[in-house]
Amino acid sequence: MESDVRALTTTEDTGQIVQLCLDVLTWRDAGDELVVFNADDGTYLTVNASAKELWRRLADGTTVAELVRGLCARHDLPVERASDDVAAFLSSLRRRRLLVEAAP
Repeated sequence: MESDVRALTTTEDTGQIVQLCLDVLTWRDAGDELVVFNADDGTYLTVNASAKELWRRLADGTTVAELVRGLCARHDLPVERASDDVAAFLSSLRRRRLLVEAAP
């Protein structure tokens, strides 16, 4: 599975650490979801149960491959599906400028 994750995340995962912009974000649990406040622009967003797991890992800083592995393990997903889900979530966060990326 390790090589599968690497192969499918090559375009997305450069080994960089990806982390939420913690200085502008606050969040609270709301059942299966998180409610997030972005102090930078005053907006709120909700994060569903699956994305909540990714969010928590991103709060600590992680790599794309680690996110994919986590989804595969926890939800018994095929690597390709997990990779697509992670890429879509990260793309959404990048559009909102909620991620910081750093060299490993």
